[in-house]
Amino acid sequence: MPTPKKTPENPENMTTKQDSGKKFPYINPTGKGGFGEHPENRSDGRWDELDSISYQYKLLIRKKVEDFKRWLQDNPEDERTIAQELAHNAVVKAREDLKYLVEVTDRTEGTSVRKHELRGKGGGPLVIIKDDGDKINQMADESLER
Repeated sequence: MPTPKKTPENPENMTTKQDSGKKFPYINPTGKGGFGEHPENRSDGRWDELDSISYQYKLLIRKKVEDFKRWLQDNPEDERTIAQELAHNAVVKAREDLKYLVEVTDRTEGTSVRKHELRGKGGGPLVIIKDDGDKINQMADESLER
């Protein structure tokens, strides 16, 4: 005989004890608590460019130099988001410091592909050893003695 389904109608089959005073499916008819009282805490699931430092950074670096310099006056501090402020400061610093420019660009645009090549002794083939630690330690000791 198959095991009865675990539902509120069959509470003995539930893994945890349910509040018997509530009716299934446990709807909150009064709407109290949670997002009903605090809709500002609800995420609408949308991405907002005002909150994205990388978006703001890309937006600012596309501006002409004159427009970039005027951006601070056009966007007063009491209207700017932190992301906009951080992006503006990053562009200002990147104009002066090449290392900072590389770092910020790598983070916003992605780093370039880097290839790594491993070679063995004298540029020859790489020897891969599948053995226990004793053999590897012996080879390391021999290599150090040379």
